Amino acid sequence: MRYKGRLSQVATRPVTAVVAAQRSDRIRRGGGEGRGVYDCGFPQNPTPYSNLHETYKPTVQRGSYTSKPYSVVDTSTILAVMALNLEKQLVFYGAYHHDSTNVAIHMLCVPLILFSGFAIAANTGDLIPLPDALTIPNLSLNLGTIAALTWGGLYVLLEPVAGTALALICLAASAASNYFHSQNPVLTNKAAIITHIMCWLCQFIGHGAFEGRAPALLDNLVQAIFLAPLFVWLELLFKFGYRRELQNRVQKAAQAEIAKFRSERAAKNGKAQ
Repeated sequence: MRYKGRLSQVATRPVTAVVAAQRSDRIRRGGGEGRGVYDCGFPQNPTPYSNLHETYKPTVQRGSYTSKPYSVVDTSTILAVMALNLEKQLVFYGAYHHDSTNVAIHMLCVPLILFSGFAIAANTGDLIPLPDALTIPNLSLNLGTIAALTWGGLYVLLEPVAGTALALICLAASAASNYFHSQNPVLTNKAAIITHIMCWLCQFIGHGAFEGRAPALLDNLVQAIFLAPLFVWLELLFKFGYRRELQNRVQKAAQAEIAKFRSERAAKNGKAQ
């Protein structure tokens, strides 16, 4: 027992010394004996980071809790960011679809690809069974309907007005595809597959023969497939004067991207020669 007591004193002496040193260090730096934590609830840090609590000290206001590095984002800022994202996406897609003939080919083929894609996806059957009270005729939750809901929801987020109309068009196309598939699945599948393949081939020809640039899907597959219906829909609305300022900005920025692409391609060809 005598040795056990001595061992415990030896074992606790270094710990006691460390605690005392930390306490004296806090007192020397002005932390005070009782200030073990800050108002924000985090432990006190020694130098060189002891002044961080001044930067991140929370400020409490009535009905809110914010810290200095962050600010409340109002609704107008969120809408501006969303609009900027829409413009950026349209510029990306427009840089690959500037030739009038290629644009016309896409305006014809993209809706057919979308429609035939919904018809092909209807072969999955109901992926999410719903009770009869919640089932909408010709809109059972197969892969095509789920894709239409997903596409439509994203379009509404990007462009609330035109996107809502396009979302309804997607749901109508999915409902029509489901109806035809339920009436004659064999004929519907044949027609959908042939239409799908032919339209994709026409688009590749449009890029090679008229645009002189590879399709956007080779650079960003998901972005290109998602944007194609929205781009075609807005191109149609632009012809009727919808959001003229947005159209002008997109065309100007897309032309700049095309000029940049052509100059880079010319530079690469010059180096290759």
